[in-house]
Amino acid sequence: MAEEISKQLSLSFIKPILSCDKPQMKQLSIKEKIEIWEKIYYDKGVILDNQIRGKNVIVVDDLYQSGATMWEYAKFLKSLGARCVFGIVCVKSLRDSDNT
Repeated sequence: MAEEISKQLSLSFIKPILSCDKPQMKQLSIKEKIEIWEKIYYDKGVILDNQIRGKNVIVVDDLYQSGATMWEYAKFLKSLGARCVFGIVCVKSLRDSDNT
């Protein structure tokens, strides 16, 4: 979906590649999720196939539960020099219990 959006808007598509194992996070608190994502991003667990320095970035995520993934990814992209980071989410989970 993200790749199609980039084509329709004539934007570069940057594919992040997860290069490490990611634990199941559904039952974790937001704090625990943030700590895990910080470790993944700053231990080079995500590789980007293109430079983002100075670019505006649109992040497309399939599911919004707590917002921790989008929050930490935006911080990571900004640390790499992204000018602005915008988030689009396709579906919000039915339960708000993920937001504790």
